[in-house]
Parts: sequence; structure tokens; C-alpha cells
Amino acid sequence: MVRDVSLLAPHVAARPAHLNDNVMDGSAVHTGADSRAELTFADLTITRVGANSIFSFDQEGRNLNVESGAILLRVPKGSGGAHIRSSALTVGITGTTVMFESRPRNGLANETSGKENNGARWPNARRQSGRDPSA
Repeated sequence: MVRDVSLLAPHVAARPAHLNDNVMDGSAVHTGADSRAELTFADLTITRVGANSIFSFDQEGRNLNVESGAILLRVPKGSGGAHIRSSALTVGITGTTVMFESRPRNGLANETSGKENNGARWPNARRQSGRDPSA
């Protein structure tokens, strides 16, 4: 956890996150500028949340909702997979690492997946939905 990270639980005011906090299903994580956080679930699924992001999850990290921002999600093989949702698309993941970015204000959603090979990342897919803000 680096810099400005807040936890937003249902029906409770937002509060600053602390190292080793227990984050419950239905909670959201909000990161500020130049901030980031990492969540590790019981099955060793890892979610890294980038700066200026709002992300929530349920079912022990199996269903993730990216309201805005970027996450990197590593789902171990045989763990049952996960789904990432944004305003633009839904992505199903099984046994891989995925970088997902959603910037609804710009109408852009990116999903880049890849596999690890001796520590190197080899992208094997890239998908965009919405309009390109640079167009």
C-alpha cells in the first residue's frame, strides 16, 4: 500500500486503509494520485490497484468491479477463475495474469492479458471498447 488508499465498506464512512487490513466482500478500495494497493486472497489470487482507481469485489475476489482506474489481476490455475466488470465490458479470467483499465470519463476500456515466461511478460491479447480519447 502506497500513499492515499481508502476503504469504503457498505453503510460505513470511508476510512484510510492500513497494512494487513481485512477487506470484506462488498467493500471498495479507492486510491488517490500516485497511490497503489495490493490485495491477496486466500487462494493466492492477487489484485494490484493502480493510482486514481475505484475497485470493489465480492465472492472472495471472484467478481471485481472497476468503476474507474487500473488493476492487475493474477488468478492461479485451478482456483475457479474471476470476472472483471466495468461500464464498458466484462472479462472472464482463468489461470492467468491480466491488466485491466477502465476510464469511463474518456469512454475507454482496455484489457491486456499475458503469460509469465521466466519473468518476462508476453502480451497475447489486447481488446478495446469505446472510443479512443486520442482520436
